[in-house]
Amino acid sequence: MELHEVMRTTFAAREYTGAPLPDAVLYRILDDARFAPSGGNRQGNRVIIVKNRVFPNHGG
Repeated sequence: MELHEVMRTTFAAREYTGAPLPDAVLYRILDDARFAPSGGNRQGNRVIIVKNRVFPNHGG
């Protein structure tokens, strides 16, 4: 697939099902993201994965 075809056919989700993302899919996404370019080639990306919406130290 050519780059211009990918850019023109990329799906943009506007609604989410709330279904959990399988770990295998999550790891594949994160692995692919490691090789994505960064602005100014700083490569200072940090990822926080939240699997549970309850934050024990949140006080709420």
